[in-house]
Amino acid sequence: MELIDLRNTKLQCSAGTLEIIGHLIIWLLLTIVTIGLALMVFPYYLIKFIMNHTEIIDKRNGTKIGRLKCEIGLASIIGYIILWTILSIVTMGLLYFIFLYKVYAHCINKTTFIEI
Repeated sequence: MELIDLRNTKLQCSAGTLEIIGHLIIWLLLTIVTIGLALMVFPYYLIKFIMNHTEIIDKRNGTKIGRLKCEIGLASIIGYIILWTILSIVTMGLLYFIFLYKVYAHCINKTTFIEI
């Protein structure tokens, strides 16, 4: 396996405006249907959406080297969701801000580099 030197690379998000609007509409509808409960799951899927639309670009010649793939799903986060929902309710929402940091960390830990 050849090692890839990532020192001369940059990250670039390829999500288009229509994709973002579509993603937002779906989550707004889910939030309405679930009376706000979807908002506890939304941060995971927002980060997953952005990560899965992120490409690694060679700064020298602009070619795509790879992309990021976030392998997170509802089954792997349901325990966290239940725990942090209860903690957020007990603390009157104060721990929700810590929850957001933990969401980012969890999503990054579940993200891999896929070579093109």
